Amino acid sequence: MPTLYTIDSQLPSFYVRGYAQTVTMPVYTEGTSPTPPDSGTFNLYDQNKALVKTSAITVTGGIASVDVSALDLPATLSLSYQWQEEWLLVFSAGTEIFRRDAYLCLRALHPVVNDVLLTRRVKDLHSLLAAGQTNFSEYTQEAWGVINRMILQRGMRPYLIMNDYAFADCHIALTLELIFRDCSTYMGEGRYATRADDYQKEFVRRWDDLKWEYDSAESNQRADAERSVPARPLTCFNFAPRSWALRTSARRIA
Repeated sequence: MPTLYTIDSQLPSFYVRGYAQTVTMPVYTEGTSPTPPDSGTFNLYDQNKALVKTSAITVTGGIASVDVSALDLPATLSLSYQWQEEWLLVFSAGTEIFRRDAYLCLRALHPVVNDVLLTRRVKDLHSLLAAGQTNFSEYTQEAWGVINRMILQRGMRPYLIMNDYAFADCHIALTLELIFRDCSTYMGEGRYATRADDYQKEFVRRWDDLKWEYDSAESNQRADAERSVPARPLTCFNFAPRSWALRTSARRIA
């Protein structure tokens, strides 16, 4: 039976033009420790399948990574949501190819939630840290991934949203839900599950109320952005007025 590889990749890669960044491809076969490749090659393609960068990988802590320099992403490159990464990783069982969507953009959408903000909302939150944990970054990152996927599934691009702070309340609510949901799996009495349910409802409410500024022109200027774009779009149904339908039915009966 062939080896089944899984990757820890919540989101596509967002490359900011003119900025250096490091990209990683964590691969797992079993357990919680990554499976390190023996070697590998990274290829980055643009929307025309032209090669933007190729490089041998570096393996650190069992995870393949590549440094993409600012010079690899010059201002001459066209912005696009159709780039693609290709990772050719060599394992003892053979070579495996992993692909991930990528975008070239002008800015990144940054989370604004951290432990400082979380403990301003729940003062004794650190008492819930599991053994060996020193902060809640795993939960904030997981919640941020969920929020970004919700944006992408709506057909919008996170990096075109200009106001990072708009996500603070829904990000806090979702992070706290994840924390208390996790606690409910190993602490009894049901009170943690109840708190998790409360924060889940708060997240839904905050998301329904959320509005942002959207830079659909990709100018990276707030003055050009669309104002008050709702996170949950309004759906309108073109039903005939009820009174009209009743009159129509009456005529048919007559």
